[in-house]
Amino acid sequence: MAGLLAWRISYFPVLVFSGHLASIGEWLLLGAGLPAVVYPTFLMAAALLHAGAALAASFLVAPPFALLRWALIPPFLVAALISFGEASDLTLLPDRNLTLSEPVPPPRPARRNPYRRVLGASGYTPGQRLLLLAASLTYRTIPPSPWASSVKGVLEGLFEERPHASTAERVREHYRAYHSAQSRIRAGRPARHPPVPAA
Repeated sequence: MAGLLAWRISYFPVLVFSGHLASIGEWLLLGAGLPAVVYPTFLMAAALLHAGAALAASFLVAPPFALLRWALIPPFLVAALISFGEASDLTLLPDRNLTLSEPVPPPRPARRNPYRRVLGASGYTPGQRLLLLAASLTYRTIPPSPWASSVKGVLEGLFEERPHASTAERVREHYRAYHSAQSRIRAGRPARHPPVPAA
């Protein structure tokens, strides 16, 4: 039960961080002149992070020493605030995606950190504000590799369309951005912002 709860609480943070690690892996492989493998890296990172969360949850229930429990409570509390940003997020399944056929905006060109601008804005829950803070702090650490740039640009466009959203909606946005980035790479198109056709 503790492992299932840890999986649910850490689902969205693990999804985001695994994507971040996959983007860094892509950048390192391309820099070394090797073929980039995004999703194997993503899946391995997600598996390891979820295994770590399950292990941490077991230590939370039965710690080998008392101090460890108190050290584990803050990370789980932060993950819970992010994963349950709104009342609508209080469900067993973190997402209910049946299709990825919804259109997504093209990747936006690089610009200033869009998340930092709204950190002081009203209308955000504590969990949503924590997510904005994390996105703002890691913004510059996303490498300029093709998949990473496309994901970053699409997520910025989706965020501009919906600056206030539940965690479930943010999960869906990430799935849509990952799917869009992979489609663009497979089609041989550049990951940068495509030209706007003349009217």
